[in-house]
Amino acid sequence: RRSRRPAGGRWGSWPRWGGPFAWGTSPKNAVHNAKVLEQIAEMAYHTEQISGNKKPLEQYILDKHYLRKHGKNAYYGQKSKEEK
Repeated sequence: RRSRRPAGGRWGSWPRWGGPFAWGTSPKNAVHNAKVLEQIAEMAYHTEQISGNKKPLEQYILDKHYLRKHGKNAYYGQKSKEEK
């Protein structure tokens, strides 16, 4: 059975003024995705609570982690079918 990703590649969202909205390949899968979304939100909440002195990451750190997978000389992640 083939899995289909929804438009935008997301299985759920959390609207600003409301609860989570999740979908999936079946009702059971949608409930699973909603639970995952809730867990992520809880972790984000706790992260916000413990990091009182938040500073944005410096650009070179963001670039390093993005480019190691998506850059010209990527070395992290699975190879695409074209690269095999």
